[in-house]
Amino acid sequence: MGFRISGQKPRRVMIADRDDAGRAVLLPHDYFDATPEQLVEYYRLLSKVKPDESGRNSPDGNLVEARLYLWQGCIHRVVGYELEDGTDLMTRENWKDLVPPHHRVEAAVVMEPDYNAARLPKPAEGARSPFIPPVGSGSPAPEKEPVPEPSDAPTT
Repeated sequence: MGFRISGQKPRRVMIADRDDAGRAVLLPHDYFDATPEQLVEYYRLLSKVKPDESGRNSPDGNLVEARLYLWQGCIHRVVGYELEDGTDLMTRENWKDLVPPHHRVEAAVVMEPDYNAARLPKPAEGARSPFIPPVGSGSPAPEKEPVPEPSDAPTT
């Protein structure tokens, strides 16, 4: 999640907020597109499960946690943020931690795969999704009948 050597230029998203005087301000967040590895981790965070009272797995994914992960990994810089003493936020080593969490989550919406679909990793041969391994890759295949292709599906 450090520096990038691809030559990619950062993109910009504007976060709307109010300054201390109540005036509307726009705060730029410059970011890089998520890498395929970051997108895999993003989906892993969204698809976490935990056992419920009956012992079955129930969803435990956290959209905010996943968005914060993307922001943390993709953000390049922010503009217009100052500390109470007037110092530019970017001069601090821990500047990422000082950006308000709701601004991070708001900016991360643009970094999500719906906005970033062209960067999704290609599925492995035989897999229906880039995030689910193909049958025979170490995970046992579920016991069920194959789903017919649309042209083979019975008509009603």
